[in-house]
Amino acid sequence: MCRNEKGFTIAEGLVSFGAILFVATVLFPLMFQMIMKLNDEKEQLMAYRVLYESIEHFTINDTVPVSSQSIEGKMYEVQLTSNNGMWKACVFYENGQKCVTELEK
Repeated sequence: MCRNEKGFTIAEGLVSFGAILFVATVLFPLMFQMIMKLNDEKEQLMAYRVLYESIEHFTINDTVPVSSQSIEGKMYEVQLTSNNGMWKACVFYENGQKCVTELEK
């Protein structure tokens, strides 16, 4: 008898296709969660960058910089406040806020 050993059987193809689908269904949600976390971290990084630049501008020029800024379509608003000689700088953005305060010497 002649046997065809040049390719895969339908059963082997279905098993390998099922394995690929299983791996894809497990990895795609994890990948999307990682992308969302990466975007949130990028937004926080940009908030800290805007805050740093505003504080730097304030310390060099002794004037309050522009209070709001748009970067990549997201608004960042900076507020500098003084309370009894202690400075507090906050940046507000879409998903939250980040604040830093002056430490006593």
